[in-house]
Amino acid sequence: MTTKLLKCTLTDKNEIIAYAEFYDFVNKSESKLEKSILKEAQTVECADDLFKLLLDKDKGILKWKGALRIKRYFEDEEYWNSSRKEEFLNLIRMSCDDYNVNEEIVTELIEYKGIYYPMASTIVYFFSQGKCPIIDWRAIQTLNELNYDVNNDDWDGYFETCFKAISNSGIRFRDLDKALWIYQDVKKYLTICEELNRLNIGL
Repeated sequence: MTTKLLKCTLTDKNEIIAYAEFYDFVNKSESKLEKSILKEAQTVECADDLFKLLLDKDKGILKWKGALRIKRYFEDEEYWNSSRKEEFLNLIRMSCDDYNVNEEIVTELIEYKGIYYPMASTIVYFFSQGKCPIIDWRAIQTLNELNYDVNNDDWDGYFETCFKAISNSGIRFRDLDKALWIYQDVKKYLTICEELNRLNIGL
């Protein structure tokens, strides 16, 4: 049996959904936490609620993103005074169904200490209930391999590429995120399958 990588073109809906579903299969616990955070984001009423959702070491946004290393930035009480927290909350609350508004909010969030595009887009993703892509090094790597010229700091370029992809294929941002994130791992899994087949193990 010869395994073959399904080349992701960002235009075929079924292709992207297949990658996204495989991502969910491989990351069951992460997907469960994601659903929980989306639900919790709808209940945030004050800055304290927001920071609790961000910082909870077991079920918070930083935990989900694998970014607990930047927790110290959010725990800087001198920087995060009450007025700045409220300003931060009010900006995040502007997240909505309008993709362009969400794109701009991400740009504004990186003005805060310790927040860069991956975390900013993650926050807006949750508070817009999925109406924003999450920029990630895995997605950038995949896009470059597929001949899309995007770098880690090019949020506008990344957003535009993702927006065109979902517009052309009729999928959600999150499905595209998952497809882009898992693409590199799929190549590794296929290589493993080929080796198992060569050795006549389990196949």
